[in-house]
Amino acid sequence: MACGWVLVRWLDPGATLEFLRRENLPGIAAASVFFALVNVVRGVRIARLTTRYLDQHVDVWSGIGLATVTNLANHVLPLRLGEVAYVALSRSVFQVPLAQGAGVLLTMRIYDLVGLMTLALLGLTQAPALASTYSLPVFTALALGLLGLAVRLDLVFAMAARVLPGKLAAKLRDALPFTREPRFVATSLVYALAIWSVQAVAFALLLEAFAIDIGLGPMVVATSVANLAAVLPLSALGTFGAQEAGWTAGFVAMGVSAAAAANSGLAAHLVMVALNALMTLAFLPRLLAARPANNHDAP
Repeated sequence: MACGWVLVRWLDPGATLEFLRRENLPGIAAASVFFALVNVVRGVRIARLTTRYLDQHVDVWSGIGLATVTNLANHVLPLRLGEVAYVALSRSVFQVPLAQGAGVLLTMRIYDLVGLMTLALLGLTQAPALASTYSLPVFTALALGLLGLAVRLDLVFAMAARVLPGKLAAKLRDALPFTREPRFVATSLVYALAIWSVQAVAFALLLEAFAIDIGLGPMVVATSVANLAAVLPLSALGTFGAQEAGWTAGFVAMGVSAAAAANSGLAAHLVMVALNALMTLAFLPRLLAARPANNHDAP
């Protein structure tokens, strides 16, 4: 309902295009460089974690391709079906078993939420006036709770395995034996914080191009709300609607008018989708080219 309300009540094509006018293109291009770097860091994470912990070699370029295709699919497909694309491509291209592919994806997403909540907490420390509205203890508890869930994901899988058939239960139970390793935890946290920090720089550059200045701390908190909304599988068309609703809620709370918040949110979303589409065109051929070689070498 909130997604539809934002789309109907405040979005205006002319106002959205105004944010994307020619004079703003240099700033949009600078922001796009950092949005692209987000995909690069995500791709490096996929390549390193899959190669090290799943014993399936994934080169960095293929990892970037997998991250980019997944992001684009999540942007345009309903109900976060891009996550299914990740698991399917991991299996077909790199022979990662379904249980392990889904387990690693779930782990990465939980650490992404931990990193996002951590960045939001840092934003709140730079905006003390927001402490009365956004409770630091609540954010801290959520971040620590998610971290505990990520570290003990093996227990979650073990409990799920009790209600599944024998072979599937065994695969699920053994999918993630490494989630409690200190090095895995530290590495996953570093990647998650790097991803959101780079994206925060991208949003800062984009908002500068849009002439929206609310300060660094409030910007981090507002964009974190948008990112959290985008994670929810609510929209019929990818993250469209949910992200705009979160963006609008976050920026209105920071004093931006509802119309400016909604239309700048859609403009930012269009920039991100366009970049992911271009990167998919660039990296998908290499990703698909890896499939015959891997299948040929597979026992």
